Amino acid sequence: MLVIETRQAGERIPCSCGATVEAPPLRKIRELQPIQQAEEPTSAWSYRHGVLTAGLLAALGLALLAGWFETTKPAPPAPFDATIYQKSAAEGIDNLTPLQAWALWKQRYEPLAVSGLQPMTNQENQIRDLLIARSDKYRNGLLIAAAAVAVITAGAFACLPK
Repeated sequence: MLVIETRQAGERIPCSCGATVEAPPLRKIRELQPIQQAEEPTSAWSYRHGVLTAGLLAALGLALLAGWFETTKPAPPAPFDATIYQKSAAEGIDNLTPLQAWALWKQRYEPLAVSGLQPMTNQENQIRDLLIARSDKYRNGLLIAAAAVAVITAGAFACLPK
């Protein structure tokens, strides 16, 4: 379809396909039906939908990060079993040379003789407990942030004009 204006009546007009078309005279142009302007299709996507999508993606990202902290958290240490420890210690002592026994006494028992009995602590277990606590703290904070983002997004979606 070629669109012409009244000033082009009776002229030869180049078409977009490359051909040359002769425009009808003015009296014939007046008899032609005007072109109906096609309505531009409106998108069903709106600013509200963009806010909802962005907020839910942010909440999902925070929740996934919280899940990552949960899955990479170290396993808690095994509970202390005195019988296993006593058996292991007895086997170890039986196999010590006199020099190794002296070094063990210097490392473990001499401090007890000097400072008295102190609660035994396992530094590896303490570090693991700190890592578990930190992972739990990050996970909980991220889940709270994800929930807050989801609530704010839902509120913004409800309040924004349609």
